[in-house]
Amino acid sequence: MIRFLRGLEYFIKSIKIKINSYMPIILKRSKTLIQNIFANHLNFNILKNI
Repeated sequence: MIRFLRGLEYFIKSIKIKINSYMPIILKRSKTLIQNIFANHLNFNILKNI
């Protein structure tokens, strides 16, 4: 049981490290994605008003 918990703890730590190393990339991509969606939304509203 203790061995299992140690393994689980190690697994969680490795996931945290991966998340920390990928986080900047994910944030950058989601930022551009949000900007694109926002821009498309604005363009759609402008076209609708014409």
